[in-house]
Amino acid sequence: MLKNKKMENSIVQDSERWYGRIFKEKKVNILKFESEIKSLGVKNVVISETITLDKVPEVLTFYIKPNFYSSLDEMGNGRNMGIERDAHRNSYRPFYDYLVSLSGSSSFRFYNGLRDGSFDKMVILKADHEGKSFEIGVYIPDRNIVVSFLSLNLSGWATEEKNEYLTVFLDFFKKAFKDKNVKEVNTFDIRKKILITCYSVDIDNKIAENTCMLSETENNLESYKGHLINSYRTIRINKDTISSLKNLKDNVEKGLLDQIEVIKGLRFVTDAVLTDEGIKVTLEMIKINVGKESVEMGIYDVLITSRDLKITNRSPVEYGGAIYHSCHIMGDGICYGDKEDVVLELLGKLELKKLIHFIYIYLRTYNPEDTYLSMNFWMSGKKNGGKVPEDIIKKDQDAELYVCGDCDNSFLANDFNFDLDLCLGCFRLLNENNERSNNVENVIGDFSRAVENNIPNTTEGVSQ
Repeated sequence: MLKNKKMENSIVQDSERWYGRIFKEKKVNILKFESEIKSLGVKNVVISETITLDKVPEVLTFYIKPNFYSSLDEMGNGRNMGIERDAHRNSYRPFYDYLVSLSGSSSFRFYNGLRDGSFDKMVILKADHEGKSFEIGVYIPDRNIVVSFLSLNLSGWATEEKNEYLTVFLDFFKKAFKDKNVKEVNTFDIRKKILITCYSVDIDNKIAENTCMLSETENNLESYKGHLINSYRTIRINKDTISSLKNLKDNVEKGLLDQIEVIKGLRFVTDAVLTDEGIKVTLEMIKINVGKESVEMGIYDVLITSRDLKITNRSPVEYGGAIYHSCHIMGDGICYGDKEDVVLELLGKLELKKLIHFIYIYLRTYNPEDTYLSMNFWMSGKKNGGKVPEDIIKKDQDAELYVCGDCDNSFLANDFNFDLDLCLGCFRLLNENNERSNNVENVIGDFSRAVENNIPNTTEGVSQ
């Protein structure tokens, strides 16, 4: 089932953030304003929040003077799909001028508004008052969005509990809500449609990216003799990826839902659902045996999008102000060690069952050479309510550090090879590179002929 994370913004939080000192003087007015708006069926009220074409709240939301983006580049993620805005929406000026006349102040320049057709369904909100019809905002019924393009103009408010500016503002929207039958609707279908569209766009981009990489690699293979094995592996991965993505694109929704059902069958998965953010998979409690002790790591949520992977521990550990979801995961940073290619390949081909299986095994292992936080600190934090004790942090900070001659990072003595003046991670990579160089010489001849014949050959003896 598609789910959506409800917004928890409140107008009080937004007002304090945007208006500072003025907010504190007008807090009573703001709270009454929010209460009155919510009495119309509105669940959330937000100020100056960005609206794009994939914005679909689960509950009826009132946007006060929102921001709009008009091109793909402005958002950076390519998902607003060209929403338009009108920088000079003069049709709102009569409403604004009337409100200003009540408060005795004015800072009118212009107000942004949506062009006709910016959304499939868009209703202009109007209110009749003293023989005039005022255009006051927009209602997008299938998205649970109501917009006022005018700000609250806090600097013009009086300090009394009842303010004429605010009263008229509310009365106008009450009339418009009743006239247009503004109400909350179920946005499940449109949120699902947008999610599937985003996956389709991303899959097209992945197909184009992998096709380009495939073509470039094949055309330049002869100049790559020294990197032949890696080049052949890239060709194989991208061919498989393109084929897999094309098959999935034929029916994105069914393909994702089928994979979710397969994931649910894994014994260590407690839940798997399709949300508006991506595929969310919950794993059972993870424990790691350290010596004779079973160390509880926590319950993990894995969020898979068409672009990225995020792993979150429901009970993380804090060290020095940073949040660690495991010894290998700090914030959004994940250290896979020498297995990063495995994750990228499975994610690129959207082979989600294999990916989740790998992540489960990864979370149940601990390698002191590929870590952000030592297991000793993790265990100390778990025993201290999720935070590494200050005395342990101070002791760690006072310890002598040694600089790696390769990566130039500093390490404790336990993580350092003094013979070569390298950290253990760089020392391990040095050994792997030496082994790979020796093995490549033994198979390069056979492998070259295999590539020329377009027949995959065995890679036994080659370090992957």
